[in-house]
Amino acid sequence: MAKNSKQLIEIKQTSGTVYIDMSEIKYVEILKHYLIYHTERGDFKVLGALKSVAEQLPADSFCLCNRCFLVNLRYVRGIGKSTAKVGDDELVVSRYKRKEFVEALTRFWGSRG
Repeated sequence: MAKNSKQLIEIKQTSGTVYIDMSEIKYVEILKHYLIYHTERGDFKVLGALKSVAEQLPADSFCLCNRCFLVNLRYVRGIGKSTAKVGDDELVVSRYKRKEFVEALTRFWGSRG
């Protein structure tokens, strides 16, 4: 699914295959067994499991904020008590994932500065 040399993700939809650069993915959502890739180019929906996507994306750039959202830390604009601002969207951060998410975000922001 991932092509590491160009960091592309292959998304096989019924209408055809789309290749998306990992850096364009804002977050991946799982909803009723469908993965929804929220990207700079729009949303792409395919059947799948969030766990398999999480294993293929770089752990230093992507982190679960709850069991439904895998977030590209590059797009996090702020974090509140129970939410994270990702692009223009407000995503719920579960209290069970909050510590891990904040630590990953801190490492990510620290490595960029």
